[in-house]
Amino acid sequence: MHDRERPIRVTPEGLENWLRTARLRAAEAQYLAMHPNEFGQSFVLSELSAALSDAMEELRVLSEELRNTSSELQARSRSLRSDTLEQDRPSHLRPESDR
Repeated sequence: MHDRERPIRVTPEGLENWLRTARLRAAEAQYLAMHPNEFGQSFVLSELSAALSDAMEELRVLSEELRNTSSELQARSRSLRSDTLEQDRPSHLRPESDR
């Protein structure tokens, strides 16, 4: 589980590693499900539950990272738009300090 106080950075490599691990866990759970007498159905359900919980946490982290990035991009866009509007304004309409 991730520390919610630390900044979150999702990298393409980290996401690929997580997807690879999730696929492996799914394959292992499927194998265990096909052999319930050998391993027990409760163990398979426990593994599936843990994998689902991990996947939900990863999605939460990714969602938070995307929200943060979106907010940063929106703020930057507003700033650039404001700067562009100021530069396009005729000089006689600009505040004295900007002339």
